[in-house]
Amino acid sequence: MVDNVLSAEIRTSIRVMELAAEMGLSNVIIETDSSEVRRLVVEKGRDRSIYATQIQELKHKLRLVDSVNFVWARRTANKVADRLAREGFLDTVIVLHMNLLK
Repeated sequence: MVDNVLSAEIRTSIRVMELAAEMGLSNVIIETDSSEVRRLVVEKGRDRSIYATQIQELKHKLRLVDSVNFVWARRTANKVADRLAREGFLDTVIVLHMNLLK
């Protein structure tokens, strides 16, 4: 079980970046229903939130590819992924999404 939904979103984004790098992708789009994740990633300066360590790791992973774009999607359009993330099935969400891309 994950700590909370925001932490799950961040950890999922980290895993997406790892998989993208392993697959040799250069342009990545991360769709999220969390505007907070995007804000934490693009915000300049030192992050002092409880997610600082995770955000720092995510920012490091973003450098693994040429281009990353965070796209906001309404939670209603993202219900399945949201529920799986809440229940801790992060790899299931990523694998499902990656399979759809192939």
